[in-house]
Amino acid sequence: MSWTAIRRRLQRWWPGPSPPQRKELPSSGTPLRPRPAPAPPPSGPAGSDQQLLPLLKLLREKLGNSEDVLTREIRLGQQRLGLIFIDGLVDRDSIQNRIIQPLERGPGSTGLPANQEQGPLSPPFSARQVYERLIAIADVRVSADPAEMIQAILEGATVMASDSWPEAVIASTEGWEKRDISEPDIEAVVRGPREGFTENLRTNTALLRRRLRTPKLTFARMRIGTVSNTNITIAWIRGLVNVEVLKEVHQRLARIEMEAVFESGYLEEWLEDHPWSPFPQILHTERPDRVAGALLEGHVAILVDNTPMVLIVPATITVLLQSSADYYDRSWISVPVRAIRLLGLLVTLLVPAIYVALTSFQVELIPTPLMLSIAAQREQVPYPAVIEALIMGVVLQILIEAGVRLPRPVGSAITIVGAIAIGQAAVSAGLVSAAMVIAGSLTALASFAIPDYSLGATVRWLALAMLLPAATLGITGILLAGIALLIHLVSLRSFGVPYLAPTAPIYWGGQEDVIWRAPWWKHAKRPPYQVKQDVRRVGRGRRSSTWSPPQHPPARSSLRLELEQQRQPRQPGRQPPAEPGGSGEDHEPAR
Repeated sequence: MSWTAIRRRLQRWWPGPSPPQRKELPSSGTPLRPRPAPAPPPSGPAGSDQQLLPLLKLLREKLGNSEDVLTREIRLGQQRLGLIFIDGLVDRDSIQNRIIQPLERGPGSTGLPANQEQGPLSPPFSARQVYERLIAIADVRVSADPAEMIQAILEGATVMASDSWPEAVIASTEGWEKRDISEPDIEAVVRGPREGFTENLRTNTALLRRRLRTPKLTFARMRIGTVSNTNITIAWIRGLVNVEVLKEVHQRLARIEMEAVFESGYLEEWLEDHPWSPFPQILHTERPDRVAGALLEGHVAILVDNTPMVLIVPATITVLLQSSADYYDRSWISVPVRAIRLLGLLVTLLVPAIYVALTSFQVELIPTPLMLSIAAQREQVPYPAVIEALIMGVVLQILIEAGVRLPRPVGSAITIVGAIAIGQAAVSAGLVSAAMVIAGSLTALASFAIPDYSLGATVRWLALAMLLPAATLGITGILLAGIALLIHLVSLRSFGVPYLAPTAPIYWGGQEDVIWRAPWWKHAKRPPYQVKQDVRRVGRGRRSSTWSPPQHPPARSSLRLELEQQRQPRQPGRQPPAEPGGSGEDHEPAR
């Protein structure tokens, strides 16, 4: 069968559009004009790019002609005005009610009094007239820089341009969804405020302003990230901050070169003095009251957009072991609580290593009944104590990580049940001894007594590292490792401040807020290693330690005198008693 027959049969079964007929040329021989190409479809809500204003077209091209970049054109007589913004980052009601309607209705629609000195307004409007007299938005500015316009659009602003303007008007119309202020989950307290930072940078600065209503509180903004352009705000109090530390913070932030910053942890490794040290040298918190208290002690706070975690520098190990609740309870309650935290740090670091050292080397240091009990428990364990402690430590780390990653309603229950079931099964199977389960559980519980999560995680992993010297040299290895760790801590600095201050080196003026927390009426000075000026926190007055009764009875109030006069029967010819301190001559005689 030929191809012609196949084509005819296919056309019979599946009829398609008839082929175009070939047109004959005119008899005069004049060639036909080519048909113009069809116009491209509109590229956006405002129509084709050919109809856009030149500036809006340029901004739209710089933004990649993205589908969420919207434009709107307004015609006021012969004048063309155009708006460009990003959908989802702006408040549409604000654009409609505060920009478009005032432009369409003219002066007086904003509810503002008309300015008679400048005369009536009529199209065409200039950028200055729109900026000063038409737009009912507080944050409005005029700019001729396209880069500034693009950055403003990406931050939720609306840019307005006209074919007769050399510049554009930028109006702040942010309106994205944000999380409400809630109680922090990590740093919960029994007594104290229940507010925590959010992911909105301006909300966080407002929370600090509410607690520190002083003109000395200063904020400085900068952007970091070649792609993300994340807003970073530095906060400090003038007159209290160490100027050298503040300059160092600005310099280290300015040297950061990275494409995106999504959380404050991205900056933490850039800002630390010793990035290879396992110990955190910067405090991070999501409590506004703690940041406000740190600013009053001369610290510098670094707020990052899109995260509730705020960085505080410099930070010492004393600050990392403190909590906001220490300052809300009475001082004599805070002292044993701080001692328990320090004890929890030592227990987490040393208990597994001491268990391995005593059961492997210094067995004679264990009392005989306890030694026999531990030996009976370890009789079925097929490996040495160091392997037993290592397995238990890794299992506890897995349970802690699972509790963090699991959904909140079932996370705690599964972690508790899993720990009990795994521990009981491991003891029954002879994989670990009961004494090792107790030591491992005590280590995990003691680590959570440390207020700072990063410091607690560091101590837990260092506890596993301490098993190696304990398994090789016993108690001697633990002492050598402890001395090496202490030397490392003494050598650390946080923006020039010693990590163990005010203990090493000793600052006698700062000992009232280490383990011992002095009462507020005794808390007279700021940390001398941090604040170089205005060290005194309160006045020189002293609180009276005893109660003394008043020397004279208090004067009776006028209302009480009137009530007593109404209760007493009046006698004719007598005047009512005069008030204390008065002569009684202004009273009229009783009738």
